[in-house]
Amino acid sequence: MKIVLFVFVTLLSSSIAYAKDYFGEWIVGTIVHSHISNLSLDEAKRFLGQDLSYNKSEVSFGSVACKNVFFNETLFNERELHNYHKAFFSDLDIKNGSTVLNVEITCNGTTWPKFGAFVIHADSKTFVSYSGYIYALKRKST
Repeated sequence: MKIVLFVFVTLLSSSIAYAKDYFGEWIVGTIVHSHISNLSLDEAKRFLGQDLSYNKSEVSFGSVACKNVFFNETLFNERELHNYHKAFFSDLDIKNGSTVLNVEITCNGTTWPKFGAFVIHADSKTFVSYSGYIYALKRKST
């Protein structure tokens, strides 16, 4: 029983630690990966340099915010990352054997329709997946 409790607490605290890592103020950096998309490269580049913010009670992209937010966190291995986002660890410079936190953001009970609704976090890297493109995020200086 103690072993089961230890494993449960360890997994729970891992998820909480990840959550704190992707919360904060961000700037959309470079496009690090792409696959089939309905956006042209020029359209995809329009998101570069934009502000994103995640905290326990709100998510925002530019001037659009949602205050009724829920973060659905799932741990992914490389196969799951590829199945969901069409990217391998090597595409995102993630170490083999890493576990990736995949976060789907809902606003008012439905998937947030704005840029930033799908967060990928691994090691010290945070990404946003949007319409076939994966963007690296840079923590905003305060």
